[in-house]
Formats: sequence, C-alpha cells, structure tokens
Amino acid sequence: MPAPLLAPLIALVALAAAAGVLRVQRSRQRRLVGIPLPRSLAGTPPDSLPDILYFTGENCTVCEVAQRPALKRLRELIDDIAIREIDVARDRGAARSYRVMTLPTTVVLDPAGRTTVVNAGFAGEAKLREQVLAARAVDPQSAVA
Repeated sequence: MPAPLLAPLIALVALAAAAGVLRVQRSRQRRLVGIPLPRSLAGTPPDSLPDILYFTGENCTVCEVAQRPALKRLRELIDDIAIREIDVARDRGAARSYRVMTLPTTVVLDPAGRTTVVNAGFAGEAKLREQVLAARAVDPQSAVA
C-alpha cells in the first residue's frame, strides 16, 4: 500500500476505535441509573444526601472556567441544592464507581440517593436545573426494578 494512503487509514482506524470506547463507556454509565449512592459517599442522615456529585480534577480547565461557574449559577437558581465536589485524584473509588473517564462529570441523584443522570463533560446550569427538578419529582419510596 502506498505510504500517502497509510496515514489516513491509521487515523480512521484510531478514530473508529475511540468512538467505540466512548460508546461502551456511555452505555456503562447509563446502566448506573437507579443505582444507590455508594456508602462511602453517603452522608449520615438522608437530609445530607447531595443532589449532584461533581467530579473534577486539579488540571481540569473546563471544570474551572465553565462547570464551576455553572454550578454557582445553579445554586442561585435553587437555593437548597446540595452539590458534593469530588476530586478524582483523591477519591478514585468514587470515580471508579461512577465510571468517570471525562472531566467534568456530574451525577444527578434523586432524594433517595439513586442515580438519575450521568453527564460526561460540561453540563450547563439550565440542563442541570431541569435534571435536578426532575430527580426531585421522583417518589423516593418507589422501588427501582
């Protein structure tokens, strides 16, 4: 095969492989919906359960310039929202539990501490507000099949 055709072919194979890995990862994260908050992350009383788990890292630029300000604006829209920030380098177990491979990642929980949505990458305050309000509307006593 001529050398000029080899580089684009390799790039195409690499892109296809990366797309496949992302598809598998998102599928695994979707399976987290309905899973309760791990005991290691749960507070003491149910009142202390967070609405959002915010996975971040020291070198995450998007976390600093976009996600953190969006969460701040969300706190202005919903005054009783509880957001727990988790540094993936310090709490690898939590990051592994939620299959975090992209920063930022936000996980929206219902009042019983069950996962309702996993957002891989930046999620704006409007999207998060909608997700939190929908999660709060879920009956905390209902069982997940």
